[in-house]
Amino acid sequence: MGELAKKIGEHGEKIVLNFFDLIGWENTSYGIDLPCVLNTKHKHSGTEARKEHGIDGLFNYETPLFDDVLEHIIISVKFSKNNYPKYPNSDFKSHFKDLSTALECYDKSDLQNEYSDGYDASSSKTRGLLIWIHNGDEKESIVDKITGAILDKNFEYDSIYVLDNDRMSFLYTSIKLLQRNYTNHILKFHYFDTGANPSTVSKQYEGDILPIQMLFSDIQLFKVEEDKTEKVTLVLVMKDRFEEGNLKRLIGLSHNLSKNFTAIDMYFPDYDELFNKNNVSKIKGHFKNKNFTKNITVFSYKDRFQNLGD
Repeated sequence: MGELAKKIGEHGEKIVLNFFDLIGWENTSYGIDLPCVLNTKHKHSGTEARKEHGIDGLFNYETPLFDDVLEHIIISVKFSKNNYPKYPNSDFKSHFKDLSTALECYDKSDLQNEYSDGYDASSSKTRGLLIWIHNGDEKESIVDKITGAILDKNFEYDSIYVLDNDRMSFLYTSIKLLQRNYTNHILKFHYFDTGANPSTVSKQYEGDILPIQMLFSDIQLFKVEEDKTEKVTLVLVMKDRFEEGNLKRLIGLSHNLSKNFTAIDMYFPDYDELFNKNNVSKIKGHFKNKNFTKNITVFSYKDRFQNLGD
């Protein structure tokens, strides 16, 4: 059993390492022991005062989504062989407490100062990322099952995000789609304008790092440049099914983002050229700028042989 547990842990670690490479987080630090500065408050029930927090991963970057902010991401990884438990609230509350207490101590630590060194940002944010994944159903979500969990409010932290199988599957599919369909191209993540981005002079519209907030967007954005031509494509990958309302939403979004793009490619999981082509034409007709909509092409990202007819 001990050897199996070790193999499961190593497998989960490999998945996370490779996933971080995909999203530009390859400089993550791993296996950090963070001294606990709130020993009594953070101790486990029935144990002595806590001495340290084990941090699975730590990644920091100057975010392109907010002006002059350095983000510190404290990462906790939970990986198992089987699907999520039927009643996960107890496990989730335990995972959440471990991560929230680590965040609380990190904000009071010398380690935060060390990882801030070399950056020019005038402020920083510490956020938690709980990666709770398993080796079973890749589309299974834990988020819907834990919304009713009553969490301990005694700990101070900014925000904690939960990344589950369903979310990681969508991100993996989106990025691999780009790598497969746009070979010999320059691929960049394209960023939303949050209204809190840097001024126009220094605003960063694309980059190699996917910010933590955009991990949880149901629309993944990419900028694709051909090496030998001036063609620049905005690629939008949608998590939700193809519907006229979703397409209209994407077209409106792409119109706001379409700075210097010569083509716009939109991907849905279930788009079918045979049945949905007329829907696309109808929704395009709702927009007055025909020079814009003529550059929009819709695809399916579900890999099936019928896509050869698209």
